[in-house]
This record gives sequence, C-alpha cells and structure tokens, in this order.
Amino acid sequence: MDISELLPRDDGAKFLHVPYEERWGHLKPVITQLYMGKYGPNGKSMTISQVAGFMKGYYSFYAASVLCFTPPKAGMHD
Repeated sequence: MDISELLPRDDGAKFLHVPYEERWGHLKPVITQLYMGKYGPNGKSMTISQVAGFMKGYYSFYAASVLCFTPPKAGMHD
C-alpha cells in the first residue's frame, strides 16, 4: 500500500470549501484507510496521533485525536 494514494491531488480534494463541521463526512474514508491500513512505520497501522498529524499536515483538518466509542446497548447481539 502506497500512502501517496491518500494524498490530496488538489485543494478541492481537501474539501476546504465545505463548512468545517461537514468535512468529517468527506474525509472519513481517508481517515479510515489511514487507521485501518498498513501506512504506518514498518508497514503497521498508524496510531490515532499519526492519523491526526497526517490529516492536519496534508488536509488542513484539525480534529481531536481521541477515539470515540459507543458501546452497544445491553441485550443487543451480533
């Protein structure tokens, strides 16, 4: 996997024209690929901090580097 595939091709790909609070939806696929893929050091997954740094540096997207998790409701099963 080559990280250059996830770099923005132009300013339009950064979604800078979209209101900031709506940018997450457009950038979520990149963030997910960075975190789930093997784009980190030594071919490992990136940490949340590394993903946040990448998004800040290449996409001008500043978000808290906190992973939010909502546990399933009691009694719900897969």
